[in-house]
Amino acid sequence: MMDSSNRNIETGFCLYSPITEDDVSMIIDIRTNNSQSVLNKISTSRTKQKQYVELYMQRFSENKEIYFKITEKGETQPSGLIRVTELDEEFRFNLESLIFREKCAPFMPIDAIFTMYEMGFEKLKKEICGPLLVPKEGKKVYQLHKKMDIATEVVGTEKNYYFVATMKKFAERKYFFKNLGFGLV
Repeated sequence: MMDSSNRNIETGFCLYSPITEDDVSMIIDIRTNNSQSVLNKISTSRTKQKQYVELYMQRFSENKEIYFKITEKGETQPSGLIRVTELDEEFRFNLESLIFREKCAPFMPIDAIFTMYEMGFEKLKKEICGPLLVPKEGKKVYQLHKKMDIATEVVGTEKNYYFVATMKKFAERKYFFKNLGFGLV
């Protein structure tokens, strides 16, 4: 289970904070204003998004999921979102719904993925992350996973690729990314 005493995360580049009910407008803005997004479309209705956040808050309180807003250090507004799910599973966790504003710094997706791996594998002692679903039209996300070389493509379907990251593979690549300044401080 996740240690509920500290759910904020700081890296060399970003601050990660759990979303709250006050973040509904920001979530709608980030999720609907990225023309390159391959995520499922969400409703722009504040009422529907507030309902989603209320359901999420229940999963959050049960230590099943954490939905982070990601803010680049020195900035005041979040530039991205990521969900860490399946935290109630004994040996694994998952990453979902990674998205950033189109004008975010290019290092932010790397920091987000690496940091969530570090949290899951080292802090939560999970052995596997995934399966990570990457839609086939998400060519940039696919290439990012390939270049980071932590998650391994395990299968592809007509519409999606699936990747799995292991604690062992993370450990093999950890110091490369830490030397670049990524991950927990």
